[in-house]
Amino acid sequence: MRSSSSVQLTIVGATPDHGSAGFDRAAQYAQHTKRAGADPRFSGSVSLFDPRAAGFQDPVLVSASGGLGSKLKIAMATGLHEAVGAALVASVSNALLAHGGEPLSFHYYHACSTAEPVIADRLLAGMAEGCRLSGVSLSGGQSAELPGVFDAGEYDLAGFATGMVERPALLPRFDVAEGDGLLGLAANGAHGHGFAEIRRIVSGVGLGYRDPAPFAPGLQLGQALLQPTRAYAMLVRAVLRDTQAVKCAIPIGEGGISGSLSRVLAPQLAARIDLGSWRLPPLFQWLKAAGAMGQPELLQTFNCGLGMVLVVDKLRMISALKVLRDLGEKPLAIGALVARSGGDPVRFSGALQG
Repeated sequence: MRSSSSVQLTIVGATPDHGSAGFDRAAQYAQHTKRAGADPRFSGSVSLFDPRAAGFQDPVLVSASGGLGSKLKIAMATGLHEAVGAALVASVSNALLAHGGEPLSFHYYHACSTAEPVIADRLLAGMAEGCRLSGVSLSGGQSAELPGVFDAGEYDLAGFATGMVERPALLPRFDVAEGDGLLGLAANGAHGHGFAEIRRIVSGVGLGYRDPAPFAPGLQLGQALLQPTRAYAMLVRAVLRDTQAVKCAIPIGEGGISGSLSRVLAPQLAARIDLGSWRLPPLFQWLKAAGAMGQPELLQTFNCGLGMVLVVDKLRMISALKVLRDLGEKPLAIGALVARSGGDPVRFSGALQG
């Protein structure tokens, strides 16, 4: 990625000494995520970005925000704060890809009962790594002490990403049509959604997050569940840059595969997906069995191993596959778009297999 100077961050609501230390530490992390366009003259919770310095000619601004919900409860129980910091950046950066946006700038908001420098530092380290993986600048942030709102050791973390896309490259494209193919990109795990159900299942079987993971030998359960959300920005941007193949990019989030695709498809189109075209990862096999979940419920709750689905021009599928494979990716051809005349917008055939 192109480089620039970093933007300093302010810590709000802390004692002067802790605020100064937090300010300096955050600035150090930001230095490792610098890219063209970020303006070093601004700090704290407000920053500027220069589109022309980043090479844009006719840009459209794309913004996304998000949090991690009950996934944070597992981080608090295990102390694996870096994992959720990285996951947050990936989640909001991936959301920009739905409109073709290149992630450029990331801000965070961290709220806690009283400042705990070790936790704050681990969260910052995770966010900095997430920014590096998505090619985004850690441009600003704010931490607030809210005694009485949070118990000791508890916190909330939210993220805000800004990106841009050249106007002609906006997604989804207007020419999405019957016969276009569906490519799935593998997920690292559950990513950021379905954790209320995961916590219910873990509680129901009487496991602790420091117990061995039944589905991941050598890992504690919390470690296995907190695998960071995968960052797809570099992959998707490469396909968009090098081909005219991608018509739609769909991050698999709330509502699982069923809900994520349903929200995007045009009324006249449906997605036909072959469930036998990929293997259900061990995590989801375990959740299915331990939670006594049927296949429809699983598909409506989790990503089931697919973190991103690309709608690809049926005539340019080979070029898209080549770009992804050249980057070391193993894209999965999972189905195609078909004409819809009533019925469900997402239609599955076959069965999920472990």
